[in-house]
Amino acid sequence: MAGVQIDGVNNKIDFDDDLDTSISANVDDTLQVEVGGASVATLTASTIVFNEASADIDFRVESNGNANMLFVDGGNDRIAIGTTNVSSGAPLSISSGFAKTDTTSRSVFSIQSNDASAQAQLKVMNIGGASAADRKWQFQTSENGVANAGQLEFQVDGGSVQMGTTGGGHFFLNSAATVFNEGSTDTDFRVESNGNANMIFVDGGNNHVCIGTATDHGGVLNVDGPILMSESDTLLLRITSSGSDVKFQNRVSNKDISFEGIDGSSAITALHLDMATAGTATFNDNIVMGTAGKGIHLGVTSATAANLLDDYEEGTYTPTFTVASGSLTVHSSHNTLAYTKIGRVVHVQGEVRFSAISSPSGNFSLSLPFAVADLAEGAARFTSAPIGQSGFNGTPNQTYYGSVKGEGVDTMFISTHNSGSDTGVNANQVTTNTEMIFSFTMIAA
Repeated sequence: MAGVQIDGVNNKIDFDDDLDTSISANVDDTLQVEVGGASVATLTASTIVFNEASADIDFRVESNGNANMLFVDGGNDRIAIGTTNVSSGAPLSISSGFAKTDTTSRSVFSIQSNDASAQAQLKVMNIGGASAADRKWQFQTSENGVANAGQLEFQVDGGSVQMGTTGGGHFFLNSAATVFNEGSTDTDFRVESNGNANMIFVDGGNNHVCIGTATDHGGVLNVDGPILMSESDTLLLRITSSGSDVKFQNRVSNKDISFEGIDGSSAITALHLDMATAGTATFNDNIVMGTAGKGIHLGVTSATAANLLDDYEEGTYTPTFTVASGSLTVHSSHNTLAYTKIGRVVHVQGEVRFSAISSPSGNFSLSLPFAVADLAEGAARFTSAPIGQSGFNGTPNQTYYGSVKGEGVDTMFISTHNSGSDTGVNANQVTTNTEMIFSFTMIAA
């Protein structure tokens, strides 16, 4: 046979060509193929070794459509599947075989169990797309050919990582943000501590955050347990409870609490609480009760009815005069009496003049701003200070008073004290020149 030599002694066949190729067999049942003096392949009954001599020799297996279905780079100690383009530093490189702009989704490689009855599989998918936002690497699990909900997704050009379920709820991470539930699904987020299963709980469906509980109390934030606030590791505020009472505690000795806000563009302190033992409360403005008839219990530490100040009022009123017959008309420019009401105590003072007289006669009385209280044993009855007077008909040489001797009435009787008893002043003494100055204090109903 031309170009072929058989060495029967060494059990060797030499192919006389430029490659200096030979095949030999030895007593150890080993078949060895050499090219250029270097061992290329060694075959035994139990092993097949390519490049036994560790030379710079590549190994390549073609498939029907890929010349590099399997490629071993002998010189660089790397393996490639579907390509000869091995990655620097990576012992294994796999190519999907299509461009990243190709919109076809293909499985690059898969790992599966050997249980034919319930075969579980992990697939690595290359998802192409026209834009960087569409191109992704995706890890999917399936069982019996049915895709499971869990998946892990990497965006190729966007530098982001997504991990989640096929339902849309997932974890999103890139250099700008870390987002849980990027898909805005009804997915909860929960962090456990050693002793609490709901140390942090985000209810995805009901849009609330809980700390220490999973119960929604109606707020965007729900906290179960004391709340403490510090600054530079100095504990300042503690919000806690005792029974059903809520306590706001300043934890720094003799430091105050202020409630501040903005009025227009100016900062204001609406309320300042002095936390000293004899501390005071300072309000920026008047105090207004939210419900009518409410007040302040003064001088006591409990709600005692006798110590309740529930009314204060300053004002004026136009008095009227009642006569037995005829009429008295108050002057329009001198018809106002002023009053100050503190609780039930009312003080009245002022001047009254008359503009018209129409045959008045008999006793006459003055209207009061409030009805007199109806107290036991006549305790609300009173007599005013002397009435300043001038211009009465005949200028009586007597001192006039206002007196109330009934319960629950709303008028004050004009009288004079004469011969040991009060006598009513006759209205016929009033003229258009008459002036009366009142000053009296009463207990209102």
